[in-house]
Amino acid sequence: MSKFSVIFSVIFAATLAYVPVCLGQTGAEASASSPSVLDTIVVTSGRNEERLRDVTSSVTVIDEETVKSSSATDVGQLLAQQGFEVAGFNAGGRALIIRGQGQEQSGTELTSPVLILFNGRRVITNEMDFTGMANVERVEIIRGPASLQYGPAAMGGVVNIITRRGTEDFKGYAEVGTGSFGLNKQKVSFSGMIGAFDFSLGFLRSEQDDYKTGAGWIWKYSSPGENTNFNTNFGFTLNENHRVGIDYYYLNISDSRCPPLSISYYNPKPLENGTYSTHDVSGSNIALIYDGKTSNNSLNWSASYATGRKRDNGVYSGGQLFDNIYDIDSISGILSYNGDLITATAGVDYIDYTVETSYAGGLPSQSGSSDLGGFASGKLHLLDDTLIFSAGGRYDRYEINANSAGNKATQTNFVPSVGVAYLPLSWLKLRANYAEGFRMPSPAQMVPSGNYLSSADLKPEKSKTYEFGIDAFYEFFSSSLTYFHTDVKDKIVSERTNIPNPTNPGYTWSKYVNIQGAEIAGFEFSISGDLGQAMNKDFTLRPYFTMNYLTKRKNKDYSASGSSVNFIGFDTLLNVSKTTYSFGVTFNEPNIHLTSNINARAARDRVSANWGDMGDKYPPTREDYVTYSNDLIVDFSLEKRIIDFNEKGHMNLRLEVNNMFDGYDEPYINYPMAGRNFYVGLAYEY
Repeated sequence: MSKFSVIFSVIFAATLAYVPVCLGQTGAEASASSPSVLDTIVVTSGRNEERLRDVTSSVTVIDEETVKSSSATDVGQLLAQQGFEVAGFNAGGRALIIRGQGQEQSGTELTSPVLILFNGRRVITNEMDFTGMANVERVEIIRGPASLQYGPAAMGGVVNIITRRGTEDFKGYAEVGTGSFGLNKQKVSFSGMIGAFDFSLGFLRSEQDDYKTGAGWIWKYSSPGENTNFNTNFGFTLNENHRVGIDYYYLNISDSRCPPLSISYYNPKPLENGTYSTHDVSGSNIALIYDGKTSNNSLNWSASYATGRKRDNGVYSGGQLFDNIYDIDSISGILSYNGDLITATAGVDYIDYTVETSYAGGLPSQSGSSDLGGFASGKLHLLDDTLIFSAGGRYDRYEINANSAGNKATQTNFVPSVGVAYLPLSWLKLRANYAEGFRMPSPAQMVPSGNYLSSADLKPEKSKTYEFGIDAFYEFFSSSLTYFHTDVKDKIVSERTNIPNPTNPGYTWSKYVNIQGAEIAGFEFSISGDLGQAMNKDFTLRPYFTMNYLTKRKNKDYSASGSSVNFIGFDTLLNVSKTTYSFGVTFNEPNIHLTSNINARAARDRVSANWGDMGDKYPPTREDYVTYSNDLIVDFSLEKRIIDFNEKGHMNLRLEVNNMFDGYDEPYINYPMAGRNFYVGLAYEY
C-alpha cells in the first residue's frame, strides 16, 4: 500500500502540474471561449436557482459525470470518495461530518447538525446510505451553517441529493451484477417526457453477506442485509411556466446486523461466536410540489407539502427489543425576485415531528415538536455584476411537547447571515461570509426513555461561523481554498450518571446536558483540471485533489463527568479527524466508449474511545482514548461498451475493485469496513 501511495502521488502530481503550464499557453482568452463553471446553476444555497458566482459561502457540487464514473453504491460512499468524513458502523448506519460537526452514527435530523435533503425537502434521516445511485443527477453540499435557509438541523451544513428530472430525451438504464461476499445488485432507472408530462424513476436493490476486513478475516454478523431504494418524480407543465409534481422515495433495509464491540485495529480478534444487533429500517416520503414563474422569469415561486415516516426496529445485542418511529409533515412556500441589480428570496416553513420510541427493559415514550420559521435574503449586484453583497435573516418559533414526561418548551431564535463576493477577473472569485446556526433539542433528548432520564432544561445549540475563500475557474482548470472558524455554544452531549436504573439491572441512567461548546477552524482545498481539454483532445483526463484540514478542534467541555476535558485531561474534539483527503484521476474516451476512475482517500488523526478493550468499564478514562488513522483506501472502476445496438441503445460491462490494496478502513473505531472486494456488472443503456 505504501509503495502504491508513493507511485500514485508522483503520477498525480505530475499530471496536475501540467495544468498551470497549459494555462499559461492559453490565458484568459481560452476561458472566455466556453461557459465558466461560475455560471453553473445551483439551488441549495439560496433555495432557488442562482449562479455559483453569486454564492458567498462554500458550496461543493458533485456533477453527473462524477456520479456516473464513481464506484460508490450510495451517496455516503460518493462523499467519502470526494474527501468528506463519513463515519459510522457497517452499511445501514453511516453519517456525515462537515467541518467537525456531525454524528458518528445513524439517527435523524432532529439530533444531527448536518441536514440531509432529497430534492430539496427533509426526509428525517441523517443516514448517508439511504439513497442508492440509480437516479442521482448531482449532489450539492453547503459547508457550514445554512440555518438562514433551512432552520434547525442545518447548523453544520446541508447535503441536497438531487435526482434526474425527465426531459424530451428519453433515457433508460438497467444493470445486474455480482461481487465479493455474496453481493448481488440490480439497478434500474429511466426518465423522459411525453408532451407536458415528465417522469423519472430510480430503483436499486442490493444484498450482501458478512464481509472480510482489511485485516484478512471474516467479521461475523457484519452483513448489511438487503437494501431496497426506490424513487419517482412525475410532473405536468402548463404553459411552460407552471409545473405540478409528485416526488416520492421509499427505503427498506432488512436484517442489517451490527456486531458487538469486540475487535479493533488495536485488538484485531476475529469474532467466531457471540451476540449481535439486528436492525430493520424502513422509510418513505411523498411530496406534492407546485413551481411557477412569470414569462420573463423576473418572479418565480414554489409551494410544497410533504409527509414521511422512518422506522427503525430490531433487537440489541443484549436481547432488548426496540422500536423507533419518526413521522414528519412539512409545508413550504418560497417567492423569489430576479432583477439585474437586486435578487431577493423570502420563504415560510412549517415542520411537525412525532416521535414514538419503545425499549424492552426501558421506558417507552411519545413526544413531538414543531417549528414555524420565516426567512428573507437578498443580493445586490454592483460594478457590472462583479461585486455581490448578500444579507438575510431567519426567525423560528420552536415548540417541544414531550408528552410522556409532561415537559413542554417554546423557544424562539433569530439567525443572520451576511456575505460578499468579488470577481476582479472573469475566472476569479474572492468571497467572505458570516453566518449563525442553531439546533433545537430533540423531543427524545428531553423525555425519559430507555436508559435516559428527563432533561427538560436543555438549551438549543448555537454557532457563529466566518469564512474567507478564493475560487478560480479556467476553461479546463478549477481550484478553491477556504478558511473557516466556528464557535459552538451550549453543545448537547450525552453523559452517564451514577444513578442505578432499576428497569435495566447493571446499568445506570444517562442524561443529555448542555456543555460550554466547541471551537473548530481549518482549511478546505480542492484542485482539478481536464488535461484532455487542455490538449484539444476528445477524451477527458481529469486529475483531482481535495483536502480538509482542521487547525482547531477544541472541545470546551468543562463538566465533571465522562468525555469531559476535566475528566479526560485533554480538550481535543472527539470522533473528528484532523485531516481528510482524496485524490484520483477520471478518464473518459468517447471514441472507444471507455470510462474509468481511480480514487484514493484517507482520514487521519481521529481521537476516540477504544470501547472494544474496555469491557464493562464506563466511563472511559484518558488511557482508553487512542489516536488512530485509516489506511489509504483505493477504489477503481471501469465501464466499457461491448455491444452497440445503434439507435436502440448499447450494452456496457462494468468492473469495480474497491479497497484495492486491502487497507484497514475504520471510520468508527471497532467497526472496520470491508477489505478488498470486487464487482462485475452488465448494463443496458439507452
